[in-house]
Amino acid sequence: CREFSANFTEPDGDESPPDITTDLGRMLFDMKYPDDSNKKKKNADPVFFNARLENGSLVIPQNLYNEVEGQ
Repeated sequence: CREFSANFTEPDGDESPPDITTDLGRMLFDMKYPDDSNKKKKNADPVFFNARLENGSLVIPQNLYNEVEGQ
């Protein structure tokens, strides 16, 4: 599920990512919906990726953005 509750505030400039590098496992990136030419397919396909934190930042493969935009 992509929906969650969270509180956000404006950064004050003192933030830094935690020094954590680890594999997080499979994570949902987006849902890929069928185009109009495929009338038989009714359901969206989930697009997953192997999530990884590198020095506290989530690494998302750039090719996923192209894959989902090309729907």
